[in-house]
Amino acid sequence: MLSVNGLTKTFATAGGPKKVLRDVSFTVPAGTWVSVMGRSGSGKSTLLKCASGLLGCDSGSVVVDGVDVLGASQDDLARFRRQRLGFVFQDYNLVESLTARENIALPLLLARSADVGHRVDEALAVTGMADSAGQTASTLSGGEQQRVAIARALAQRPAVLFADEPTGALDSVNSRVVLDLFSQLTRQGTSVLMVTHDLDAAAHGDRVLVLADGRVMVELDAPTADELFSVMSQSAP
Repeated sequence: MLSVNGLTKTFATAGGPKKVLRDVSFTVPAGTWVSVMGRSGSGKSTLLKCASGLLGCDSGSVVVDGVDVLGASQDDLARFRRQRLGFVFQDYNLVESLTARENIALPLLLARSADVGHRVDEALAVTGMADSAGQTASTLSGGEQQRVAIARALAQRPAVLFADEPTGALDSVNSRVVLDLFSQLTRQGTSVLMVTHDLDAAAHGDRVLVLADGRVMVELDAPTADELFSVMSQSAP
């Protein structure tokens, strides 16, 4: 579902060009969860933005669900993101004045999706938020807001879900709920690419990529949190 090949990204800085990604390549097959780890400045969030088409790249290719993301026009890419991609971020990105139901429905309405009401109801039920559907986002707790954000992604039935530190602001109980929901998504065939600094969260994935200086330095299949701690301790600062 997601194929990244030779991805390179450079930013202009006051001190001159800074290469943030260096020839990064990996795949995330359908129904697979790949976690991305690395120290601050290793390129994790930039990789997520480039892989999802939110940020352009210097070179390389990104194919999502058969679509050349980097080669698509802005209009086509915006339409594709609404229809086939899901996003979950640490800061939730909800419209605070809208209810949980309205937040979930909004991207479906923009994409002119069919069966909006059914899809919203289904997502609310799966995430345990049906009883809070009429509450505005501003009145929900952090854990509840994150569940609404995930419900919004679920309702879109994405081919690929991109998540940037989705448990970073949550306690252990709500983190577990979020991770269990991601596992459910993969069982339904969705590919998940998640950036995280949390060893336990990363270990829920099928595979973990460890970035250092913009490169994939280590790739591990189903590692434990202890194995990840050992690898991270040895990675370059």
